[in-house]
Amino acid sequence: MVRPRKDERIDIKTRAVESAARLFVERGTDAVTMQDIAAEVGCRAPALYRYFPNKEALLLAVHDDGFRRLYAHKAAAGRTAGDDAYERLRLGGLAYVRFALENPNLYELMFIERGPFLRLNALRAAGNAEAEDIGQRSLEFLKTSILACQKSGYLEGLDPDAAAFTFWSVVHGAVSLALRRRGPFHAVEPERIVAQAVETMMALVARTSR
Repeated sequence: MVRPRKDERIDIKTRAVESAARLFVERGTDAVTMQDIAAEVGCRAPALYRYFPNKEALLLAVHDDGFRRLYAHKAAAGRTAGDDAYERLRLGGLAYVRFALENPNLYELMFIERGPFLRLNALRAAGNAEAEDIGQRSLEFLKTSILACQKSGYLEGLDPDAAAFTFWSVVHGAVSLALRRRGPFHAVEPERIVAQAVETMMALVARTSR
């Protein structure tokens, strides 16, 4: 019986995403080559290219994995609120803050790095019907939470898309300022003051209750 090559005995796709995320964070995306990632995975570069035709494709995979993890983090936090829509929105916001501050470099890659968007746009231009911006799932999750709050008597009359985008923009902006130590963050624990931004938003939501 012919023994499988080493390339065939490892989960190249999964390990490539894990290794690339770590190397991109440690060295910066520009300093990491596909050969570097193949060496870290333990396969040959041609084997890696079978799954990812270029570095932008691998950046998109890391980007998507980050958003899947963020979504799971928010969903797990929201489930602890049970049927309380207001608390589910609040806990989801706080979970977002924790994820971002615990994974600052990954968070930056998810939102700032241009590679994933270049790849996604190239797939769409090529007519790939399966090309999906996984980040939109987090916005849809937030919109679902907003709609649940509206059913419970909060935020009535507001466009749920606009409300969800506004909530996300405020929390993302606070997180981004914290990661760059802008504003008051030189003297205050980032998680505490960003969490206060979430709580401030929730206090405004509470004032809309009928």
